Amino acid sequence: MYKETIICIITVIMIIAINTITENYTSQSVKELNGKLEELKKEISKEERDINVQFVKEKVTEIYKTWDDRYNILTYYLEHNELEKVENNLTVLKSYLESDEYAEASAKLDEMTFVLHHIEEKNKLDLKNVF
Repeated sequence: MYKETIICIITVIMIIAINTITENYTSQSVKELNGKLEELKKEISKEERDINVQFVKEKVTEIYKTWDDRYNILTYYLEHNELEKVENNLTVLKSYLESDEYAEASAKLDEMTFVLHHIEEKNKLDLKNVF
């Protein structure tokens, strides 16, 4: 009788602990990527002649590297179709920036920020997500 209760309590504690760890990692990943995306957006929001193309290229490379580092761990516990949305948006963003289409790149940045925020909110341990 007591064994089952103890096992249930330990299981619930482990679930909450693992969820807290994964939620924190997801939140850190989203915060880091959003910070870099915001820096990029500030740069491409300038007049086209004032945009530092070298900075934009370095920032995109940095975002790709950060995403690759985080992606490998996020795939263990997040839905792959959500991660693929970010991956697709990142690829389209890079192509827009390479062809100097900054207005389209800005829109893609907004979409990518939304998807990242959605991923973060979707995986929080919250009553609306449980039921």
